[in-house]
Amino acid sequence: MSGQQCGAGHILAPGRRSEARVSYSPDGGVLAVGATATWGEGDADNPPELWDPASGGDREVLMDVHGVVFGIGHSGDGSLLALTSGPDSLTVIDPEGTLSEGPVTASTQFAELAVGSGSMVAVHSGEGELLTWDRTTDEQVFLDDIDTDRMCWSPDESTLYTLDSENGAAAWDGESWREFELP
Repeated sequence: MSGQQCGAGHILAPGRRSEARVSYSPDGGVLAVGATATWGEGDADNPPELWDPASGGDREVLMDVHGVVFGIGHSGDGSLLALTSGPDSLTVIDPEGTLSEGPVTASTQFAELAVGSGSMVAVHSGEGELLTWDRTTDEQVFLDDIDTDRMCWSPDESTLYTLDSENGAAAWDGESWREFELP
């Protein structure tokens, strides 16, 4: 996009099954492509791929991320987070490429991941469990019986917004939920 114009640019060709997520690094120098919207028993690992958005060139496949990836997202410090099932894992890849593990919910299969602009992360399992994790303090909060299809953090990370096809939009401020009336 340039102003009001939309023109041809670089076409990325990951060439794997149903890629479902993309995430820009905060500096705009890396585009992560990965995560699946479909899954079948016996599917192979699908590690995220890193691309150069300026050239459209493939930079790296993160082969150290094992399992079926269901969510990816960059945090404000440039770390890429990958949520996988089989093994259930929340892998944090820092900008230098070092891997570490974060907490996970009861199930990460078909889970939703929301990565904030700073240190906040949210993982929602397909079984209704919601985990929020502050990467700086390692504080974890688990909530049960939460329905959501999508979620995101506010820019200041003070509020987690969720969207559910049956119940609409809601906001959680760390203490209580507030629901929105949708048209």
